[in-house]
Amino acid sequence: MRTLLEFEKPIAELEDKLIEMRKLALENNVDVTAAVASLTDKILELKKETFANLTRWQRVQLSRHPDRPYTFDYIEKICTEFIEIHGDRSVADDKAMVGGFGNIDDEFSVMFIGQQKGRNTKQRQLRNFGMPNPEGYRKALRLYRMAEKFGLPIITLIDTPGAYPGIGAEERGQSEAIARNLYVMAELKTPIIGVIIGEGYNQVKGVNLYGKFKDKTLDNVDIIKNTEVIYYMRNDKQELIGINKSVCSKINLKLDKNKIDDLTLFDKPDSDIYPEKELPENARKLRGFIWRGDERIKSIDDLFTKEENEMNDKIVKASKALKAKADVPMKVRKETLEYKDK
Repeated sequence: MRTLLEFEKPIAELEDKLIEMRKLALENNVDVTAAVASLTDKILELKKETFANLTRWQRVQLSRHPDRPYTFDYIEKICTEFIEIHGDRSVADDKAMVGGFGNIDDEFSVMFIGQQKGRNTKQRQLRNFGMPNPEGYRKALRLYRMAEKFGLPIITLIDTPGAYPGIGAEERGQSEAIARNLYVMAELKTPIIGVIIGEGYNQVKGVNLYGKFKDKTLDNVDIIKNTEVIYYMRNDKQELIGINKSVCSKINLKLDKNKIDDLTLFDKPDSDIYPEKELPENARKLRGFIWRGDERIKSIDDLFTKEENEMNDKIVKASKALKAKADVPMKVRKETLEYKDK
């Protein structure tokens, strides 16, 4: 079933109308060529207008779209033939890292290397959410060498949250495998084209995080002690102009309508701004970063358990009912009136 984002629904409605129109025309043998052409033009114009004016959050939603193409989808559309190569010839075959020989238009061959995620829970577990282990990087290294040996250009399709940060991966030499790949890539005598098909995350971490709410909306955030940040800088046209990596002792974020409006670094910040092409993919993630969108806190209610929220609702309801009652003076008891006579 097709998954639609909110801003895609008007387009989908027109596309459904177009399908229905063609179906009725076929069933009733009616010529609707002019109407079909007019509706098709209308759909194209709506697509151009919609996707040219996306907000920042809509762009993020689009990059995380459940139906967006992954590495194998691109390879299927580009290649007339593809032969996948498995394993690192040492430990195992990492399903998160994929690659092989691709033939384009039956004219020339290239080496494809990329990360593959998954569309459902079972596939994501199999692919480890697109996070390679050391054997995945060594598989990529093997493919680099093969491409160089046969004089083939390399196309890398980058779509990963980062290297898998598990203990086992570190024990098997995760850092060495990544460093070895960078070293070998710098020496290869065959051309390499890198294409980012996923997204880049703004990230921040520290020892303590304090959030302040205003009118039930997150307004101000302080991250304190051993803080780090990776921030994707964009201009007014939403074009990426650089990636900011910083280390400092404190970070303050000011938000406006749930979007970062201002970012301030305190106490001798060490910052660098990199052009997108000059910052390697594995350097674009804070160590240990894993996207866990299902656990995000989206409102104040998410801070408390279901039982606590239900209890709070009952208290608020009872308080409102008490305030709504008429202010009736307390009735004086007979014993009180006769007290002085005793």
